[in-house]
Amino acid sequence: MSTTSAVVNTDGCPSGDGSQPPEPDCGTQVVPLTFTFTPGASPGLSGDSIDSPWKNCPVSGLTPPAVPDNLSAPVLVSGTGPQGAPLLPFQLIGTDVQADSDTDATSKLEVDMQLARVAIIEALDVPDSYKTAPVDGHGDTKLPVSCPAGAACKGTIGIAAGGFGSGRAATAPPAWPKPLQQAEPLLGSARFSLKSGKRARVTLRLAHGSTQVIHALAGQKLDVIVRQSAKGRAKPIAFVAGQVKLRPR
Repeated sequence: MSTTSAVVNTDGCPSGDGSQPPEPDCGTQVVPLTFTFTPGASPGLSGDSIDSPWKNCPVSGLTPPAVPDNLSAPVLVSGTGPQGAPLLPFQLIGTDVQADSDTDATSKLEVDMQLARVAIIEALDVPDSYKTAPVDGHGDTKLPVSCPAGAACKGTIGIAAGGFGSGRAATAPPAWPKPLQQAEPLLGSARFSLKSGKRARVTLRLAHGSTQVIHALAGQKLDVIVRQSAKGRAKPIAFVAGQVKLRPR
């Protein structure tokens, strides 16, 4: 008489790797969201791509929609909030749509936001009338600046070769300052330190004095970039104070 015995895998799928199948997650899920607010000409909230919270939900056909990671917002004024009401709550909305031959699915994310003014920075001013920057044979130019009454102004000022960081004008005059949308390569920069209500001319050496580079950029609109220290902030505030064209002498 012979006997046989069978070993039954009770820890997982017989044809799998022995691991337990994940618990289904087809119900309501809580998703922690972190967004970055982007003020200026292209307002809104943007976040890192968020994985679907229903990874282990067995479905046939269409998978559940993802969580939207981009939200549209009302047009902002100088990055402070909706025109005429910088403290007024407003809503940002994003959607994600998935479709196949059998089903359509849409997820919608709404965020109610209110911007509150926590500080006022007296921004260094470059006159709107200053549109042409004369450059001498050493590559030096002088930018006229003033510090409004109220607080001292300290930081760096430079001329950028990009001319694209300020974006499109969002409002009527005064057109400056504008938020700096993205980093721009500087032709030259210098430090400034002005007392409240004072004026000065800050000397910048452009392109290390290269006349070839300066002549190549002559006539193009270049951004005047200011990075100004702000009380109580670890990083300086960056903005576009105006635009100029170079005029080699």
